[in-house]
Amino acid sequence: MEKHIQKYLITVITPTILRPELKLLCDYIKTANEELGNIQHLVMVDKKVINEEDNKLLESIESMDRELIRVHKTIEGNDFGNTARKVAYPFIKGKYVINIDDDYVTLNAGLKSEFCELLVMKKENHDLIIFPALRGGIRFFNIPAGKCKTVSCQYFYKPVIKKKKMIWKESSEYTQDGDFLEEIMSLTTPYYWDTDKPLIRVDNASRGLRQTTKL
Repeated sequence: MEKHIQKYLITVITPTILRPELKLLCDYIKTANEELGNIQHLVMVDKKVINEEDNKLLESIESMDRELIRVHKTIEGNDFGNTARKVAYPFIKGKYVINIDDDYVTLNAGLKSEFCELLVMKKENHDLIIFPALRGGIRFFNIPAGKCKTVSCQYFYKPVIKKKKMIWKESSEYTQDGDFLEEIMSLTTPYYWDTDKPLIRVDNASRGLRQTTKL
């Protein structure tokens, strides 16, 4: 099997239809990368027609550790980012992957130095790490995790687990993130990282629609 290349500690995958919130998310990830210095950011552009305003947004988020990748589909933004996440797989160069959509916002740079310590300093070599999120202003952290009990931006996972490539499935179902998590959990036991502060804030998941998240 083709060996997975690890150049970064973390790969962040962001499917986007170029909402204005994308810039804010990229700024948070940039701040996190200044702390960890080991984050790859894949921005999967799921939009067929790019206008002048879109180009300005894309120019504003250009970065050495950020790749802007066009997702070529017949219909744009109609499957909740599922195709975009699948297309991202060959570009992953991180030891761990996290999916953060462009309508989510990270807290306190999100990927803190404590996470780096967890992965690098401890002897455990976890395949799947699940952590608390702030959802609608309420701490959201279910044990056991699973479909409809865990959001897609709430866990880190290895791109290859037990020699199986963890490739997101193309699907028109909004709950594909839960199906993907349960597939991972069928292969490995999750590590529940019960941190004091949620790493991710989820205000208004847009379900693939174009809307503005209030901060």
